[in-house]
Parts: sequence; C-alpha cells; structure tokens
Amino acid sequence: MKKLSIFLERPCSPLAPLLLIMFVSLGRLLLEYAIYSTRLSAMAALRDLLTMTIFYTVMFFMFTALFMLVLSRSFAAVAKLVCVGLLAGLLPPLLSLFFPIDTTTRYIYFSSFTWSLFAPEQPVSESLTIWMVISACGVFAAQVSKSIIRSIITVLGAYAIFQGCSLVFLAIKIHTFQPEAPVNLALWGCLFSATWGCA
Repeated sequence: MKKLSIFLERPCSPLAPLLLIMFVSLGRLLLEYAIYSTRLSAMAALRDLLTMTIFYTVMFFMFTALFMLVLSRSFAAVAKLVCVGLLAGLLPPLLSLFFPIDTTTRYIYFSSFTWSLFAPEQPVSESLTIWMVISACGVFAAQVSKSIIRSIITVLGAYAIFQGCSLVFLAIKIHTFQPEAPVNLALWGCLFSATWGCA
C-alpha cells in the first residue's frame, strides 16, 4: 500500500498518457493483424489505427474520471494508474493464443448487448480481459480508499463504462450499414464529454 501511495504521488510527464495510448493502439492492431493474417491497404490500416487510438483515449479519460470522482484523487495521481491499466488492451489477442479462434474473421466488438459482457461473436479473451479490468478497478479502489462501498461503486462504474461503449457501438451498427465514420464521430463526442468532465 505504501508503494502504491508513493507511485500515485510521484510526478508524471503529461506526454506519458499520449505515448502509452499510441503504443497500446499500435501494438493491439499489429497483434490482431498477425493473428488473423490480415492484409489491408495503407488507408484501411490508418483508419483502424485512428479508431483504435480514439477508443483507448476515450477509455483513458472515462476511467480517469471514474477514479477522480469515487476516490477524490487528482487527475495526475489517477492518470498514471489508468495508463498502466491501458496495457490490458494488449491482452485479448495474446490470450487468444490459448483459445480456439476463427482466423477467417476479425474481432467483432460489442455486436450484441449481453449483461455478462460475453457474446458468441466476441472472442472469449476479450470478455475475460474486460472482467479482469473491472475486478482490478475494484481491488485498486479498495486498497486506496479502504472502503468496500467505494470499491463496489468503482466496480459498478467500470462495468457501466464498458456497457455504455457496448450500447453506443450497437446503436451505431443498427442504424447504419457503414459504421466506421459514425463510430469515430461518436467516440470523439464521448472523448470531448469525458475530457470536459475531467477538467
């Protein structure tokens, strides 16, 4: 606990979140391409990288806002821990190596709403990682606040964040046959709202 407190109070470069978001976005994309042997044009790859970067940026601000609200900590303090948590974004493709996957298709995110966050068209590794992140949020909140109530609120908040993204993606896919552009616009809107809330 003492080491965690020292870590939270240690100064961090403002560029750290940006660099980590870019690292995780690019790493995740490369892992998916490698697993599924995907061959795309440069423009398609840039589009995927942009979408991935926006997604992890939104996640960064949402989880930072969650910890700020529940734990009453500064942006700088919780942002460092959220940055470490972003590395979990690399886990699903790596965990997929231990589960049977259909290598003829790409990952399909949040294509159907389920309370359990498990779906037939979503890799098991993706759902397991989501639940690992939610659980880790609760453990962190309990360690910092020493309050079971705050820990439960944090777990519910993390669950709500993932379900919120699920509903946004699902709504967009239902109302359009070409979701890429609307997805980017929706994520930019979420990013703006979360950034405004953190400020």
